[in-house]
Amino acid sequence: MAFANGPGAIALSHKRVRAGMAVACGVLACFLAVASSSWAQATEVAEASVNAMPRRPTPVEAQLLAQRLGLGVVEREAPGIGGLEPGLYVQSASGPAREAGLRYGDRVLEINGRRVSGLEELGAALRSVGDGEDVIVLVVRGAMRERVRVVPRTGGASLPGGEG
Repeated sequence: MAFANGPGAIALSHKRVRAGMAVACGVLACFLAVASSSWAQATEVAEASVNAMPRRPTPVEAQLLAQRLGLGVVEREAPGIGGLEPGLYVQSASGPAREAGLRYGDRVLEINGRRVSGLEELGAALRSVGDGEDVIVLVVRGAMRERVRVVPRTGGASLPGGEG
């Protein structure tokens, strides 16, 4: 049996944690059904516990939120051609992102002080940004770090669980 190391292992571990939570909820429902002799009541409790868990944005939702900034990003999970570090890279910058100075190839490190290394983290950081609220993006360009202020487009993508 081989053990994975690096970013792939983290993603695999994250998926296992989510699967484990689902199994735990199922076990809880079975326990409650036996204890209360009411399957309907146990199912309600299990569904309520699952619904109470914060839902992470999908990669597609993260991309939609990034579009409010005029930002297209790509996630690299392993070193690629040219020795690129794993992380989020600007693939396209238009509108507000271009005006702020973001460029193709910039590596995104933080959104409003929250470290982001993948699309889910990007979506979670952007979900809390309101219409017209400035977004401070920390990027690496070459060997230099740079903070840029981007003002999102108003009326853009909106997801449940956030103001944006």
